[in-house]
Amino acid sequence: MIGSYRALVATVTLLLGVTAEVGEWDDWECPGFPCFITNKNDPAATTPGRQETCGPISELDLCQDFASGTSFDNHTLAKPHPCSFSKYWVCDQTSCLQGTQAACKQSCGSLLDYYKPMCEGACERYCPS
Repeated sequence: MIGSYRALVATVTLLLGVTAEVGEWDDWECPGFPCFITNKNDPAATTPGRQETCGPISELDLCQDFASGTSFDNHTLAKPHPCSFSKYWVCDQTSCLQGTQAACKQSCGSLLDYYKPMCEGACERYCPS
């Protein structure tokens, strides 16, 4: 009985911690995805913030800017982001901030169809099932 209670407490603590970590990035231009940027040039964008055009970047120097919190182009960073350049030649999160691969992929649902596969692929990289 005590073991079950400890497991429950550990699970709730983990979930609360993950939620807090994801929530930390809700105000980023790509809410919940600190290593994505919006495509400011996408003519199909339907919202002023272009949040439906979020996707990963593949430039090493821009990924280093993310990690150091350095703003670039039209993307203003307020602090360092949890990103690193991966072996897949893309800037990825350093951990699964969304908690699970399913939750991560669900967060991709508001993107335009063109951007969804890139987002779901990213979820598979940093949120292994």
